[in-house]
Amino acid sequence: MILKAKRTLLVVNYDFPPAGGAGIKRCLKFIKFLPEYGWDCVVLTVKDGNHTVTDASLLAEVGAGVPVYRAFSFEYFFTGDKDNSSRGPSRERVGKPGPQRLMRLCLGGLYKFFGQFIRLPDSRVLWVPAAILASAKIMWKNRFDAIYATGPTFTNLLLGALIKTISGKPLVVDFRDAWISDPMFVLNQEKRQLLKISTMLEKFVVVHADRVVSTNPFVTKDFQTRYKQFLNAKFDTIYNGYDLEDSKFGQELVPREPGTFTIVYTGILYGERTPKYFLQALRRVLDERPDIASKLRVLFVGTCQEFLDGKRIEDYLDEYRLRNIVRSTGHVSRKASLAYQGMADTLLLIVGIVPKEMELTYGLSGKVFDYLLSRKPILTVANGGATREFITENGIGRVFYHEDTEGIKNYLIDAYEKFTQGIKESIPDMSSYCKFEFSALAKRMANHLNEILGN
Repeated sequence: MILKAKRTLLVVNYDFPPAGGAGIKRCLKFIKFLPEYGWDCVVLTVKDGNHTVTDASLLAEVGAGVPVYRAFSFEYFFTGDKDNSSRGPSRERVGKPGPQRLMRLCLGGLYKFFGQFIRLPDSRVLWVPAAILASAKIMWKNRFDAIYATGPTFTNLLLGALIKTISGKPLVVDFRDAWISDPMFVLNQEKRQLLKISTMLEKFVVVHADRVVSTNPFVTKDFQTRYKQFLNAKFDTIYNGYDLEDSKFGQELVPREPGTFTIVYTGILYGERTPKYFLQALRRVLDERPDIASKLRVLFVGTCQEFLDGKRIEDYLDEYRLRNIVRSTGHVSRKASLAYQGMADTLLLIVGIVPKEMELTYGLSGKVFDYLLSRKPILTVANGGATREFITENGIGRVFYHEDTEGIKNYLIDAYEKFTQGIKESIPDMSSYCKFEFSALAKRMANHLNEILGN
């Protein structure tokens, strides 16, 4: 019997451990499971990148045999010293600034002024020159057979298309969110001014890609509609998913007050993704049932930034008098996030509020699949859109519109009563969702890779 040699896939992703955040899980899981289907991976990422959060524990998920090449980015000159560039702009130092500091301030000012013209498709474009050179080195050493680029950041996709142009290797681009059809792109005034250029960049990527994958079927349909010159087979939807092995982290213990009904939200809250209406409903619960206050806790696990109305989570907690009920943990590692999910009685999912006509191409939350793995009741607050459609179609939890505070209130009271009576909410069997297990998703990705190579 002759064994077929494995092929090598070049994975292009600026966000890679020790960076943290939602954009990394999908990439790591493909790297983990693709070897089962004949594809080893080699990674091209950034060195000392400008990452919002870090999670060094994710390095353990990168197999010891996976080569990782880290290319320098010129962002370093604008975002701070090497030792803290992964945490964003450098902090002010005490004392008189030296020549290096003054130079960086000048460069930073110029970068800010010209930023709208050179930060296309995003600020990480300054990584491209060194990454191109690194890809040539990888080509020489590892002889990769195909390229996989995932975005956002969309610089990854642009870089993937450039590497394909240089190397001649086939390319799969993976849109975790839409690009120019993303509602938040359309609503961002600065981005709207540069819509034509962004449209050209997206088209450059799509034209050069051999396969265009997205995690949202409505985004896939949007691509098929806007790029009618290509066969529909060029476009496919591969949802986000879950890894059964991650369930063991949900069994780890995290602090919990005994006898309390605990609601947990994991992930970032910011901008259009606001807990305002949920917190209004929670206030109504306490006004109607003050006896519940001592037995009800809500945890927002992850960073909370400013919302579109200019308020922060602390402002809402003060406004609705919820300081004793609601707690925000700040950023935690992915393992800790899974552990919090495991200790919850109900999991909360909040989807951003965008104009109705743009809802379908708004992101389908990858958190749905981690929640699914936790085997807990899911309360979703979402208007129309891909996430609401997915949850409704697959029978995953209860869904309420943001402004339906009465419905959310009644759900919370009912869930609390069931908790006190020891009644467990019916949850569909996991066998119903095995198509979302990452091993199955990696097989679909491998099939695309094999097809574009002629097998």
